[in-house]
Amino acid sequence: MNLNTPRHVLTKSAVSVVASLSLCLTGCDSSHKSHSSERSDVSADATLATRSQSKIAGISVFSLNNIFLASEAKLVQGALTEAGWDVRPPIDANSAVDQQVTGIGNLIAAGVTGIVIDPADSAGIVPALNAAEKAGVKVVLVDVGAKAGNVYMTVRVDNAAAGAQVAEQMGKLLAESGKTVGTVLELQGMLSQEAGRLRSSGFGEYMAKNHPNIKIIKQPTDWDARKAADATQTIVSSVPIDAIYMHSDCALLPGVLSALKQTGSLVPKGDPKHIILGAIDGSPLALESIRSKTLDFTVEQPLLTYAKLSAKYLSDAVQGLPATEGEDGQGGRIIKSVTGHEHIVKATLVTEENVNDQTLWGNSVK
Repeated sequence: MNLNTPRHVLTKSAVSVVASLSLCLTGCDSSHKSHSSERSDVSADATLATRSQSKIAGISVFSLNNIFLASEAKLVQGALTEAGWDVRPPIDANSAVDQQVTGIGNLIAAGVTGIVIDPADSAGIVPALNAAEKAGVKVVLVDVGAKAGNVYMTVRVDNAAAGAQVAEQMGKLLAESGKTVGTVLELQGMLSQEAGRLRSSGFGEYMAKNHPNIKIIKQPTDWDARKAADATQTIVSSVPIDAIYMHSDCALLPGVLSALKQTGSLVPKGDPKHIILGAIDGSPLALESIRSKTLDFTVEQPLLTYAKLSAKYLSDAVQGLPATEGEDGQGGRIIKSVTGHEHIVKATLVTEENVNDQTLWGNSVK
């Protein structure tokens, strides 16, 4: 048969061959079906056995263009390597859920034993988690949890508590400046992610209970510095703003600082015109801005701890060790969750008093 012939066109002789093969296969099907099934089962078992005996890890993050996620991927890669894993280069989802799912599928097909994932979307990541479970690939989630699926462990801070920490410190600073009535601009992250939703609800609930006369203007940014800059410039130019809460200093602080500078509103602490700035994450820029007195504080996500725990839990998973619940002795706790278990680690408030602490990830990455 001509190999260039379209697949839907058959010659007369080809039809005869297909007919003959069909008769043969029909007669042989019943005698070989059980053997084929057995071979398939053996092959699948062999694949799972091979995975269980190797330590090949993949890493998938929302975006490597974000300093938090890029630093996270680098630190996790180092921790896994130190723990004896053969680590594939981190996969960049380029802020696209479908691209992350495809990338994880490629890692599974390449034969990895385990994957550390920072999901682009709490719901959108579920198909990838199901595929990993079916293939016998162990998964640890970090920073962002999933709405469903089965993973060994999710390592994250309590994002609602982190939002409340920001509210507590911001309320304290507002009170110290004599502002019991005022307005806060809240620059939200991506609300399709659990982290964004909880950072907003934790902040809002604390403020409503403890500072009911402080108005909150909410502006979604999808973790986009440009959107944060535009929202800041527009609102600060039209409404008196006493404080700004950023869901992520890694993603949003550069845009906010730029916008405040353009509007003439970027003045240091101590100046009567200073707008109180608070955030979550603890980036190098955030720590430098605290030193220069433009950022008042941030609540650090402990990336160094994230990396160590990710490597530990992925190793535990492939060894078949059960996850245990309880206090971790470091101010965090391990609990059951809808996807398995979660290790909720302690977040740290960073101010001028402790900004030079070398255990902060923003002081350790280059």
